[in-house]
Amino acid sequence: MKKTLIAVAVIAAGAAGYYFKFGPGAAGQGNAVLEYVPADTVLLSAQLKPINMADYLASMGLFPQYYGAESQKSIQDLIATTTEPGMKFVLSLALGYMQAFEKPQELEKITGLKLSMRQLMYMVGVSPVVKLEVANEAAMWAMFDKAEKDSGYQHKAGNVGAVNYRKYTFTMPEAELDLVVSVNDGWATITLTSSKLDAANLAIALGANKPAQSVVSSGKLKELSTKYQLNNESFGYISTQELVKALNSKDGNQLAKDVEALFGAEAGVALASWREAACQTDTNAIAASWPGMFIDSNFTLGAGGMEGQSRIQIPTTNTVTIEGLNLLRGFIPQQQLQLIGDKQMMQFALGLDVAQVAAGVGKLWEVATTTTYTCPALVEMQTELKASNPMGALAMAGMAGGVQGVSVSLNTMKMDAATQMPTEADAAVVFSVTNARTFFEGIKAMAPPLAAITLPAEGAELDLAAAIPELAMTGLKPKLIASDSHIAIYVGEKAKTQATATVGEKLAKTGLLAMGIDYASFFELMKTTIESSGQPLPPEVGAMLSMDMKNSTVMDVNSNGLVITSTVKLAAPAAK
Repeated sequence: MKKTLIAVAVIAAGAAGYYFKFGPGAAGQGNAVLEYVPADTVLLSAQLKPINMADYLASMGLFPQYYGAESQKSIQDLIATTTEPGMKFVLSLALGYMQAFEKPQELEKITGLKLSMRQLMYMVGVSPVVKLEVANEAAMWAMFDKAEKDSGYQHKAGNVGAVNYRKYTFTMPEAELDLVVSVNDGWATITLTSSKLDAANLAIALGANKPAQSVVSSGKLKELSTKYQLNNESFGYISTQELVKALNSKDGNQLAKDVEALFGAEAGVALASWREAACQTDTNAIAASWPGMFIDSNFTLGAGGMEGQSRIQIPTTNTVTIEGLNLLRGFIPQQQLQLIGDKQMMQFALGLDVAQVAAGVGKLWEVATTTTYTCPALVEMQTELKASNPMGALAMAGMAGGVQGVSVSLNTMKMDAATQMPTEADAAVVFSVTNARTFFEGIKAMAPPLAAITLPAEGAELDLAAAIPELAMTGLKPKLIASDSHIAIYVGEKAKTQATATVGEKLAKTGLLAMGIDYASFFELMKTTIESSGQPLPPEVGAMLSMDMKNSTVMDVNSNGLVITSTVKLAAPAAK
C-alpha cells in the first residue's frame, strides 16, 4: 500500500506542479483554440506559451529515478490485483506515461505529445475538458492501443461531424460516465461526459462546433485580462458567478442545465429553496460582489531549474470591505517581502496595525451583518452571525495599540535529542511598534522579568542573557537591539544582520502576511533531529533533501481586494 501511495504521489506531484506552476495559462487573443471555450465556463486554465516537458520535469526535480522500477512496480502490482477491465485500462495507461517520463526527451516518440506543448483546461457545462498539443497522432493512439490490449478493455468509435473519437464507458453504482478522447487540428482532447447530457456539449468539447458565445467572442477574456492586469501568457480563473447559476437556477448556464439533466428531480428538491426569487437575487448579488479567483504567473524554465512568480487575486466590488482590509495592513520587513535568502530555513511576518483592528474588523462586520437579505437561508446565517459579535473582545486590542507587526527569521537550529530543545540557533524576532520605547515601558509593568531592562540606544546592543539569568541557562546568547520603531531579539551572526536591517527601516503599511521556506534547509533539520533520536530516516524525508527549492508567499490588499503573491526558485539537482 505504501509503495502504491508513493507512486500515486509522484504522478500527482508532476500533474499538480504543472498546473499550479505553469498553468493557468494565457489570455492571448490570437489563439484560435480559445474560440471553442464557452463564455460560461466555470474555470479556465490555458498555457499558450509552450512548455518544454523535459525541462519542466528536470526543474521540478522529477528525474528518471522518480519514475523508475520501484514506482512502476507499484502500478504493475495494482494492475495484477485489479479485476475490473476499466480500471486495468486506466492503470495501464498511467504506467505507459510513467515509463515515458523516464525518458522525457523521447516524450514525443513514446506518447505522441509535443515535447514543448501548450495546454488548456476548462469546462463545457459539467464536463471537464483538457486539451494538449500533439506532435505524432499515431504514437498517441499506440499508447491507448497498448493499454487496451493489456487490459482487455475496448473503446467504441464515434464521430461528431469530421471529428473522430474513442469512447471508454465506465459504469458505477451512482452513474455511467464516458471518457472521450480525440485528436483534431493538432490538439488531443480528453473529456468526461454522460449519455444524459446534451450531445451539443460533446461537439463543443471536441472542437467540432464553436459555442454560441466563447470567452473570446463575448469579450470576457479581454475584459478580465484588463481589469485584473493579468499576464497575457499565463492566466486562469474560477468564476463564482457561473457557479452560483448552477445553484439558483435550472437553466442560467450550461452547468445548471447539466446538473438538471444528470440529477433531475433530486436536484430540484435539494436546490428548491435556493431557486426561489429572493434567493436568486441575493446569491447573484453576492457573486457579483465576489466574482471569483483570478490567477496569473510568470516563470522562467530551463534545464538548470525554475524561478518565477504567481499571483492569486480574490477581488470584491465592495469598497467597505476593501477599506476594512486596508485598515488591518501593517508592517512587513522588506527582506520578508522577497524570496527567502540563502542559508535561511524559514521566515514569517504578520503585518497588523493593532490600533486599527477594531475599526477594520468593524467594517468587515458591518458588511456581513447589515447587508439586506430576503433569502431565508441567508437571513438565518446572518442572524446566527450577529449573535457572535467579536467587537467586545477586540476592544482589548487597544492594550497593544501601536503594534504594527511581528517578524521571525529562522536560519539554523540544532536540537537536543533528549530534551527536544535547541542547543544552537541562528534566529531573530522583531516587534515593530509606533513609539517602541514607550510601548516597552508599558510592557515592563506587566512583565516583572523585564523590569530591570532599559532598551539600548540605537546602534548599541544589550546582552539579554546577562540581564535575564534564566536565559543564560539555555546556552544561547540572545542579544537585543532597538530603535524608535522596532525591538529585535536575535541569536547568531546572520540573524544579527537581518535584525539590524529591519530595525533600520521606517514603519509603513506593507502587507498582511508573509512567509517563506527553504525546503532543503528545513528537511536537513528534520534529518538531523530524527537521526539524533536514533530513529531511522523515513524515505520520503530523504527524497526531499535533494529538493533545492525556496518559496515565499505574501498576502496583501490592492484596489481590487485580496492578493496573494508567491515567488519560487527551484534548482534542478545534478543528474545522477
